[in-house]
Amino acid sequence: MTLRGVIVSFIMTIVLSIMVLGYAALQQRIDIEIEATVDSTYRVEITKVQEGTVTGNARSTNAPQYNGLNASFYVGLTNTTDTITFNIEITNYSTVDIKLNELEINTTNNNIKASKSGIRNGDIMLAGSTKNITLKVKYNGEQQQEEQIGTVTLNFNFTRLKGGTGEVAVDNSYSIGDKVTFKGSDWYVIEDSPDTQDYVVLLKENILTNSQLGEYASSENSNNVAFYYSNTCHLANAYGYTERVTTGCSSYNEYQRSTIKIFLEDVYIDTLDETNLKEINGYKIRLIKLEELQNNLGWDTTKNATSSGAPNWMYGHGYFWTMTKSYGDLRIYSVKDYIDTAVVDNSGINDYYAGVRPVINLYKSAIVSE
Repeated sequence: MTLRGVIVSFIMTIVLSIMVLGYAALQQRIDIEIEATVDSTYRVEITKVQEGTVTGNARSTNAPQYNGLNASFYVGLTNTTDTITFNIEITNYSTVDIKLNELEINTTNNNIKASKSGIRNGDIMLAGSTKNITLKVKYNGEQQQEEQIGTVTLNFNFTRLKGGTGEVAVDNSYSIGDKVTFKGSDWYVIEDSPDTQDYVVLLKENILTNSQLGEYASSENSNNVAFYYSNTCHLANAYGYTERVTTGCSSYNEYQRSTIKIFLEDVYIDTLDETNLKEINGYKIRLIKLEELQNNLGWDTTKNATSSGAPNWMYGHGYFWTMTKSYGDLRIYSVKDYIDTAVVDNSGINDYYAGVRPVINLYKSAIVSE
């Protein structure tokens, strides 16, 4: 072979090598781009809405409408006992897991209230999964002569999780005395919670105000409520029930029969979004127990808070009820708070100098999502 032929052969070999390497690089880039496109597929939407249980005179005035992650429900309610539920199905068609940031619920009529169950902020939907949610609409307010017509709207806000692993954050551990902010208020941990537990038990820092108690308040400025009141029993309160009639009123210091339980579970819980709370031993929300003061908080309940070594965040926030029965059928333990100290006492169920400091079992995911 001549020198010229050798040179030409060498050049062709180099060119061919460059083409092979270039094709391999191009193929790799195409493969990477295709793989990235497949992983990023993201679609989630409401796929089904059905009317569920109806009580009283509640009704749908029009068929529910839904599109994407928004839904509208058209209802009519007449009586305080009227309720109507809707079953909602959401499907995650994505190839990655997603997390619910927020579910916004709005109504066009103040006499209509709506709440959800089956999902809470921070919940994760795995790729390809379906979740069923219940929307409950009820009458809110005093008895009306005219039917209350309104629209309830739902708006879901999801975010995609990186890598589709379903891991947003590891549950933190909490110790007694830790402060947590939830729904704009401060709460204190009253029971140690390891990182393997998905909820934490919290006591509200302050007693509820009159504006929060509403019609359950004992008077206009007290921020207090009677443990139990009725117009037929031994119960004096701001609504004029001052007769001390004890016949047929035994065992009214049972928390299960108390006015406070009704208020916490039927009224106040709506301000916290019930899906953020976990049911433990029959309660999502309740009052503190005497044994929690003694065993968890180190309070010698025969002494005042200061001398017994109780944490200072337990007092200085106003008198408040416990859910533990005292002696006799008409008495309940309470904490009489004197600003710089406090004593555990037993009070009559109609006494209205004590307030309400709710205890809740809060999902840790709700704290993360705040």
